[in-house]
Amino acid sequence: MIYGSKSRIGLIVPSNNTVIEPELYYIAPKGISFHFTKLLIDMPIPNSNIRDLEGESVTILQHSGVDLIVYACMSTSISDSDQWEKEVTKKTGISATTASNSIKSALKAVNCSSLALVCHYPAAELAPIVDWLESQSLSVTKVETANVHDQQEVCNIPVEEVYKMAERANSDVADAICILGTDLRTFPIIDEIEKSIKKPVISSNLAILWSALKLSGKEEQIAGHGSLLSSLGRSKQ
Repeated sequence: MIYGSKSRIGLIVPSNNTVIEPELYYIAPKGISFHFTKLLIDMPIPNSNIRDLEGESVTILQHSGVDLIVYACMSTSISDSDQWEKEVTKKTGISATTASNSIKSALKAVNCSSLALVCHYPAAELAPIVDWLESQSLSVTKVETANVHDQQEVCNIPVEEVYKMAERANSDVADAICILGTDLRTFPIIDEIEKSIKKPVISSNLAILWSALKLSGKEEQIAGHGSLLSSLGRSKQ
């Protein structure tokens, strides 16, 4: 099968991120390919947003002939995402989405109005993200963070620790667990957490994959990695 015979997904990723590429390929359906361009930046950048950082990345992905462009950084996509998506599509003729809008859509899809938040962000980065979630009518019931200041260490957080943080964050008032951070490993444990706590678990990379498959019109059920991905394609059956 030709790589990308079904769909080619382009992603804009911060330079420190080493997790999202292997995670997406870990469970992607056959015929879906991913094409990455990285932003040569030191994260985090205070008060930065998507427009400040994108550089030539959109043009580079356009030249690759991708079917969808994804801005895959959570913390810098909470501002101006909707407008950025419209501008990218107008400029390139290619649909676009972001990490933040993927999370928002995924939480809506599992009927979440209150969530337990798991992440790696230190306090300075965490507050704007919580504010953004609550501005989307999503109540944050509890936060568990690894409080990592060195962005190059996020990828080294063991999945066992992420699992424990999810269990600590969970409560009866949370509709779902939301694990934020595209450089945070989650795919190996999503299904296990869901089976343990009996509610949906949405991570940044999970939401990006789900959103990308839906937006590219290539929905295909992915079993064994949580209820969100196993729901893909059901509406077409």
